[in-house]
Amino acid sequence: MLRPELVGGVFLYVLCSSLMLVGNKVTISLIPMPGFVFTVQLLGAAAFIQVGKLTNWLMVDSMNLESVLLMLPYTATFALSVYANGKSLEKSNVETVIVFRSCSPILVCFLEWMFLGRQQPSLKSAASLLAIAVGAFGYMRADSAFQLDGFSAYTWVLIYLLLIVYSMIYGKQLSSKVQFATPVWGLTLYTNVMSFPVMAAFAFFGGEGAQLANFTWTPNAVLALAVSSLIGIGIGWSGWNCTRMLTATSYTIVGVTCKFLSILINVAIWDKHASPLGIFWLLVCLIAGMFYSPSPLREGPSAADDKDNNAKPVGAGYKEVDTEEGLS
Repeated sequence: MLRPELVGGVFLYVLCSSLMLVGNKVTISLIPMPGFVFTVQLLGAAAFIQVGKLTNWLMVDSMNLESVLLMLPYTATFALSVYANGKSLEKSNVETVIVFRSCSPILVCFLEWMFLGRQQPSLKSAASLLAIAVGAFGYMRADSAFQLDGFSAYTWVLIYLLLIVYSMIYGKQLSSKVQFATPVWGLTLYTNVMSFPVMAAFAFFGGEGAQLANFTWTPNAVLALAVSSLIGIGIGWSGWNCTRMLTATSYTIVGVTCKFLSILINVAIWDKHASPLGIFWLLVCLIAGMFYSPSPLREGPSAADDKDNNAKPVGAGYKEVDTEEGLS
């Protein structure tokens, strides 16, 4: 039975995630400085949460050294993955980023089996993951950038894929370990505040300071940056909310399938998109992902520990929902 909080949380994440990818592509096209764009988004989200806390509109945990040290590996990787995503959008079209993102469940599923106590995928799920791989291969064959430059055309998007897979797995473990009274807003605050200086350093050492000094601002650029920052607040909260309610692979599948809307928006607003054949193979990846079913926990003492860890209360009255219950 679907739980209302799960349906609402997944819907908000799908909406924000679908808009965020296209919004970032538009913003980076108008402001070709991804490090700066993401620095503004992170700062804006952190400021929003802090203002909400000061006005008692939001209940948010205060930052402490113990949680900072626990969050440090994740936030550093998160900042790098966001930067790699921006560079991917700068160098490639939206569909290329979606195709590589759609391959992430293959790696996440394997890592869940190794480290999070899950069984191997069923035959249907394995066929789904294989179809995703076939679709990704077909897309590469149809992509003009790949035909021209080979795998060098995918350098940044490959880096993004590896980093997002690590973030999915570590983020799932982290959400069960960090003790917050307000877990979702607490994790969102830590992520934005701690990622901000890392992203600012990427922007500075990437030479974006000189670009910014010579940049000519337009109303469209300002509007795109403001709108993408607002969407960033929504995806920050909804992303952690879904991370806590879903298994790592299910969270990844939701993120992949919601890109249907991203494709429609991207095709509708301009001509910076893949060829019809490329979009066909992309749809193969996304449709295949819809047939994936998460594997149950393995039997045995270690699996029992993982199950207890996945279901333990974290903070005030918050309980993580196991996917077999939440998505049935």
